[in-house]
Amino acid sequence: VIQQFSQFLGEFTDEQTIVCHINNDIFCIAIYDPCGSRSVEHVYRIIQEKARQGFALSTGQELTLSVTIGVAEYPEASRKTLELIKCAEIVMFKAKEKGKSAIQYFDAPILQDFERNVELEAKLKDAAIANDFVMYFQPQYRTSNKRLRGVEALIRWPYEDKMISPSTFIPLAEKNGSIV
Repeated sequence: VIQQFSQFLGEFTDEQTIVCHINNDIFCIAIYDPCGSRSVEHVYRIIQEKARQGFALSTGQELTLSVTIGVAEYPEASRKTLELIKCAEIVMFKAKEKGKSAIQYFDAPILQDFERNVELEAKLKDAAIANDFVMYFQPQYRTSNKRLRGVEALIRWPYEDKMISPSTFIPLAEKNGSIV
């Protein structure tokens, strides 16, 4: 399927468009002076249509694909080729969070959020090794007689003079395998 999809994408190659296979199921399409039939939206619609039509496996089975695209434009996202590709990949993964078959354009806050999460992931590993978490116990009372019925354990992570919310660090820990 990857070979068939690569051949299909190769049809876009001309003097204004370059197509390359980055890895696994990730491709890069560079469009110089995107407009008309070379506009990102137009190319995306053609790719989506082909993905919906499907590809035939050697077993005779038809396989349809979902296509998620991240778009980074020069010079807004970056002036360097590899940084442009990195930005496009970051926003592609952001689009995948929304669901399959989506397109996402580069936006500086998306990059800042990504870089913040990468930094927090690295610091989270250090915090886990150093046991830098704090446990708070919140009492729970029965409203009928105001008697203590138990406590709720709340974990917190003090980091850079603030407390990082579990809603921030627990998904990161699950993602990087620190916790299950």
